Amino acid sequence: MRVYPKASRGLAPSACYNDFAMPKIYLSNRFKPAIAAGVLWSGALLISGCGLTPSELKKIRPPSLPQPKVPVLKAGALPTITVIPGGSESYWNEARRGSEAAGKKFGARIVWKVPSGDLIPSQKKLVENVSKTSHGLVLAPTDSTKLMQPVGDAARAGVAVVTFDRDIFTNQNKLSFVHNDDEASGVLAAKQVGNSTAGSGSAVAMQSHSKPDAEVRRNSFEQSLKTSFPKVELFQPGNFAGANPIAFEPGGIPAREILSSVQFTPPTGTKPFHIVFGADEVLRQAVQRGEILALISPDYYQMAFQSVKAIMDFRATKQMPPREIKIAPRVLTKNSATTTIGSTP
Repeated sequence: MRVYPKASRGLAPSACYNDFAMPKIYLSNRFKPAIAAGVLWSGALLISGCGLTPSELKKIRPPSLPQPKVPVLKAGALPTITVIPGGSESYWNEARRGSEAAGKKFGARIVWKVPSGDLIPSQKKLVENVSKTSHGLVLAPTDSTKLMQPVGDAARAGVAVVTFDRDIFTNQNKLSFVHNDDEASGVLAAKQVGNSTAGSGSAVAMQSHSKPDAEVRRNSFEQSLKTSFPKVELFQPGNFAGANPIAFEPGGIPAREILSSVQFTPPTGTKPFHIVFGADEVLRQAVQRGEILALISPDYYQMAFQSVKAIMDFRATKQMPPREIKIAPRVLTKNSATTTIGSTP
């Protein structure tokens, strides 16, 4: 970033500006007063902490930027929202149904774009094309950092962005992050254990990988179990060595499909029971076969539905939605796992 002509002020641009959040800013005596009020306002907010006087703030102007490529709506036309999932697994079909239901309810045209092959480059290419075609973007990033730049470019081109399931490491260029309520997932798992053991007499082990969301589930599970079912003994699994993501694979289920798991033995039997956190179809089928007692599953339908809703609410009210929107998970058991995926909006 270049700041002139007052180089003698000794300002460190990196300490005063977020170069990713807004275009580069130049100070010049040849200031043209015809500046968009919104740009002046946002620039003043970012720079006010750098010690510039009001007269110096008036000299701020943005560089010459290309015109936004987002198409202008014609009278009666619906805004277009592109939804990009994190892959092609079966549970993303829930997200498609949820986004399309929201589009129908709130008056938006939903364009579903599935990345293929190498997911990160594929997603980047899809996001780069959004500013040419869409007014909104609902994205489940496959990487929290490598998608930042194309998302920022889309936002600066006028696209309203909401991330879901996984976030990107920036607040400036998105409206909201919609994700599973991991604390609620831990509480639900504890209730399943407590109800299955009559609240006493069984040893329980919680296994999970070290990712932040898994740690939240683990802590919530252990605290809820201790509070609600104090007679249930909790122990740490002795054979857990940090496998990806857990050490054991109930029913031959690929470990990569399991976000974390609870293992316990009910008082009346010796067979270990499993409660698993995850969403893939292979886990659903394991529940149906009775190999898993319960599946604590993120509600991808609602995550996508609420993501589209956040964009449409923002367009209608110009009010920012909450920065973080938590969606309650679902509990699938042998009796409920055969029902159609998709909750009621």
